[in-house]
Amino acid sequence: MTDIDYDGYTQALDAIRNEALADYWAHLLNINAHQVSVGRTYLWVSAALVGAYSTAFSTYHTTIIRSDTLFALSTGSFALAALAFGVCLYAIPARAGYRAIPKAGWGEFSTSAYALLKKDTPNLYANFLTQHIAHIDAARAQGCITTRKRATLLRATSWLLIASFGLALLCSLVGVVRYLPCVAK
Repeated sequence: MTDIDYDGYTQALDAIRNEALADYWAHLLNINAHQVSVGRTYLWVSAALVGAYSTAFSTYHTTIIRSDTLFALSTGSFALAALAFGVCLYAIPARAGYRAIPKAGWGEFSTSAYALLKKDTPNLYANFLTQHIAHIDAARAQGCITTRKRATLLRATSWLLIASFGLALLCSLVGVVRYLPCVAK
């Protein structure tokens, strides 16, 4: 029977832990920051659309109110932009959020290592690395869930903004086609 290569095993566990940490930090820092940046941009766009729609309504309110079609299209575009603002505002905070690697604090790892030492556990470092990797995986999994939830809300926001702008363009087109000839006469 061959001897087990615990040195190679612990080196492999070290490599796994380093990759798991890199993935964890990518979610916590890079993806989170990017999603917040996208969310802020969508907030500005939706606020700008709401402002533009309000200005357009105050300028052309008599024409819009006279036409059921224009009223429905302009109300729809305004409502979609306002809804996009609300969905985006809801998406930005990380609900259930990103979890730290330790559950209570970093001291739990030294306590865990000491417990393994006190039990006279063979291959203490390999056992410790296995526990540490499990904690990293649990924290990363929570971050992935948060990232997916926020991404879904931000995608919904983008489609709401596109639909809002599309309705506004349709409203403008209907207004120009239907009412511009009347004004020119």
